[in-house]
This record gives sequence, C-alpha cells and structure tokens, in this order.
Amino acid sequence: MNLNKLTTETRQYVRGLQRAPEDRKKRWLIAASGTLMVAILMLWVTYVNVTLPRITPQANEEREDIQKESFWATLSRGFTQIKKDLGADMTKLKDELTHSLGSLNKQTKETNDFAIKPTEPNFELKIPPPLPVTKLP
Repeated sequence: MNLNKLTTETRQYVRGLQRAPEDRKKRWLIAASGTLMVAILMLWVTYVNVTLPRITPQANEEREDIQKESFWATLSRGFTQIKKDLGADMTKLKDELTHSLGSLNKQTKETNDFAIKPTEPNFELKIPPPLPVTKLP
C-alpha cells in the first residue's frame, strides 16, 4: 500500500469522524482513552520491573522475621527510627542556623571606613588685569 494513499485515507476517516454524531465521537473517545491508559499502564509496569531490584532469598528471610514481630514492636521500631531521623534533622538545622547567624553577625559588625580628603586644585588661578573703561560717543 502506498504511504501517500494511506495518509489520505486516514485524513478522510478523521474528517468523517469529526462530522459524525456525538454518540460515535464519545465511543471513539472512550475507546482511545482506554487503549492509551492500558498502554501507559503496561509501560509503567515494565519500567518498574526493570528498575526495581529483585528480592533475594536472604531478604525474604529477613521479611519473615519482620512478619513475626507484633504490632507494638513494629510501632516501637518505627518511632525509634523517626526519633533518630528527627534528631539528625535537628542537629543539621542547628548547625545551619549557627552558621547563618555567625555569618549575619559578621556582616552586621563589619564597618566601612571612608577617608574624605579635600580636593587639591591642579591648576593655577590667574586673574587677568582689569580692562580699561572706554566711553562711547
């Protein structure tokens, strides 16, 4: 089949679809949207399968140990981790604030010295002699 002929037929079909009743347009919209959603979902699942590492049997054994823990042990472990993370964040925040305040303090204590010197003329002032007065007729 010729590519030019295929392009022409596709354009004619789309024009016919544009002129079609609203019900037919809605069916095409739903079908196209559904097809695209399925295609995007398949691409996403493929991407996730490629990028995420596989779980090794050793990791599976650790999971079984974790699954044997009680709800309260899991909750306690979670709070402990949150406490560690918050402590690290607070230490980082304190260090950043100390650095910022030190920098601000340094800038506020900094002074500028201005030395204003009188200007020295670089020329010699010569006053011309007075002009003689002449009377007009």
